[in-house]
Amino acid sequence: MPDIYFMSYARGDSRFVLRLVNQLELLGANLFVDRSVIGAGEVWQKTIEEAIRTSAGVIVAISPKY
Repeated sequence: MPDIYFMSYARGDSRFVLRLVNQLELLGANLFVDRSVIGAGEVWQKTIEEAIRTSAGVIVAISPKY
């Protein structure tokens, strides 16, 4: 299984970040993005913490909103 990278971003940047994620995935990146991975009813904080702990790295979309 390829390494998974955690995508960290401000919710207000979702439109830009989701376009970026799509482009990175087309290039073969395997990303954890909260909106597409965490299902309804899941304990999101536990899921996020585990994803960060087990990821190969973190990609941060830094902006004024972040």
